[in-house]
Amino acid sequence: MSLCQVCRQTLPSFPIPNDDRSLVTASLPDISNWSESFFDGQWILTAHFLLHASWESLKTSISNDCPLCWTIWRCIRSSPVASPNDETITNFNAQIFNLACEPNDAAYTLDIRLAGLGLKIKDLRLAVWKTTEKWYLDTEKIFPIADQHTPASVAKLAKRWINVCQEKHSSCLKQASPPDTAKMPTRLLDLGDINSDTWRIHERPKHVPYIALSHRWSHETPTLLTSNYHNYSDCQPDSILPQTYQDIVSICRHMGIRYLWIDSLCIIQDDGGFEFRQEAPLMMDIYQFAFLTLTICWGFPGLGVFRKCRPRSIPRHKPTVSYHRPDSVAQTDECVFVEHRDASDLQVDVDHAPLNNRAWVLQERCLSRRLLYLGNEQLYWECNGCTGSEVSPDLHCPAHRRADTGRQSMVDLTGPDRDTHWSWVLSKYTGYDLTFEQDRLIAISGLAKLIASKTGDSYLGGIWLESWMQDLLWEPATGPDSKQRVEDTSDSTTRRMPRPSWSWLAFPGSVMSGRMIRRGPKISLTAPNSYQSKELKPLALLSQTIVTPPESDHFASFDRAVLKIRGLLLPVKFTGTPPNTGQPCYFRHEHGVTLLAARLDYMQLRACNQQDGTYTPIRFCFSKTVVFSSQYFLLPLYQYHWARGFDDPGIKATLVYGLVVQEVLNKGSREFIRIGTWNEDFYSSQLSPVISNTIVKNGVGKDW
Repeated sequence: MSLCQVCRQTLPSFPIPNDDRSLVTASLPDISNWSESFFDGQWILTAHFLLHASWESLKTSISNDCPLCWTIWRCIRSSPVASPNDETITNFNAQIFNLACEPNDAAYTLDIRLAGLGLKIKDLRLAVWKTTEKWYLDTEKIFPIADQHTPASVAKLAKRWINVCQEKHSSCLKQASPPDTAKMPTRLLDLGDINSDTWRIHERPKHVPYIALSHRWSHETPTLLTSNYHNYSDCQPDSILPQTYQDIVSICRHMGIRYLWIDSLCIIQDDGGFEFRQEAPLMMDIYQFAFLTLTICWGFPGLGVFRKCRPRSIPRHKPTVSYHRPDSVAQTDECVFVEHRDASDLQVDVDHAPLNNRAWVLQERCLSRRLLYLGNEQLYWECNGCTGSEVSPDLHCPAHRRADTGRQSMVDLTGPDRDTHWSWVLSKYTGYDLTFEQDRLIAISGLAKLIASKTGDSYLGGIWLESWMQDLLWEPATGPDSKQRVEDTSDSTTRRMPRPSWSWLAFPGSVMSGRMIRRGPKISLTAPNSYQSKELKPLALLSQTIVTPPESDHFASFDRAVLKIRGLLLPVKFTGTPPNTGQPCYFRHEHGVTLLAARLDYMQLRACNQQDGTYTPIRFCFSKTVVFSSQYFLLPLYQYHWARGFDDPGIKATLVYGLVVQEVLNKGSREFIRIGTWNEDFYSSQLSPVISNTIVKNGVGKDW
């Protein structure tokens, strides 16, 4: 695939070898803007210039199948079926603000800044390699792309990935077949063999291989109702299904898999949620033991899942075998390999798809052992051993997987770094959409159950009890990707969902885990005194959890959940207004903290800037509205003994992390609700020694 005229002028061809500087400079259009780097003979363009000055300019390059310009278009279009003729971006321009070239490899790195009305993506980093026509065509032959897929071609590619998965991926082989204890769905669709053109509902199936479907509901989604249940128990023609679902059925048959699970057709939808409540707890097994999960990333009413495409418009990645092969390098503009460095094709086409912004789908994606993504111009694959596409079948393997991939596998979520991976899941999940907010707890319950079954950890209302201190320190997310939902107080939603103040369930928006997610204390519930750490010192004890009713499902449904914590309460009052209205905010105490009688009198904290030259500020992050005239309490959870590091190796500090709580009355008993979090920011304040001394003086936790 060749560059358009605009991109050819942007990426000048350099002579080889480049040890003669005069040959290089003679080939540059404007030598005054180029400088030679001290590293690897690299040349860098220091001036900014326009790649495309208008939308019409980009459209012309796209029509010529320029791979670089097609990559730009794929990153900003609304969907895979969108056309640049129909999606004009007003005041569009693309400016190159950094360009580096390595002449020996004919390799270029471009940083492109996009501007235009309504654009979400601003900057792109692309890598381009000029190559010979022979190398490019050989790459196309190895990994061909069809103009339009068929059920047979999709099944062929899926089988190829599955064979590799079954033969070479040790992490996938651990889930090779479901155990006898695995629970099957209540119903499956029986599709018959490859020659069949009918389907029916199959009740109470035994252990049989089946494919699960992950899809986004729309007005044309077929549903199982009490009125059509008996009809669907008998053979029905494929033609009664929308085209998208006919395509899914055909793919299953060509793969030789007779049974298919689709939630909308395997769970009765008009019985007031009765069957859904029975089937939801089975989601853990339904997805993790499916032979394969087919995912419709992009669905369009009236269209199937097989997209027409222009194969030459899909950029090819540079094959690994071509590195350090001089015969693969071309100084002309014959063909090029292009790679998006900021995000993989899978991130652009799959992670950013509307389906994968749904909360239910996050669980489906994490639980599934193998996934095939449909609805884009090429197919994408994910399993525990590999992430790939048609042009790069094994693009990412575990050894060098991207940290920001859209899926955390069960290997990740049950491994030694599971706290970090759960933190990622939580931040994404709380920002995803739900049709019914009352499902916020249950829509992740299957994933939590599986993690608990594999690790032995205890889960309640969104937190892991062995890591309760760390998990209670969640904060409202900030930044451009953070979301906040309008709280619905109607009877149909939030009143049905438990919302304990200590859980992220109580906050109507996206959250992020505590700042010490990789290092927070992990304490045994049965033997808390066995915890040992040089860095962390617990200051509180989780003595009991009370769930109402007692027989409730801690993962999915309960009326009320209380954490009984033994610790020290520091009464405080806030004064002043924080300089900024966002989170976090900072307060300081101006006067010494005094002890009156045997208890701590309240502290007065005054709003301040983060950098305060006189006093050490305390960082606060509130999850509920604070009335600064009211009294609150600081509940210290643990001390962190911290060294500044390389910049100030001699400076050490003991920082305290904890909760802000407010007392509420509940039938005469003393209870507290979570208001937010607090911690000392970088330097110790007077609080740490006062807290330690008071705990010793008052005997708090003496019998732990």
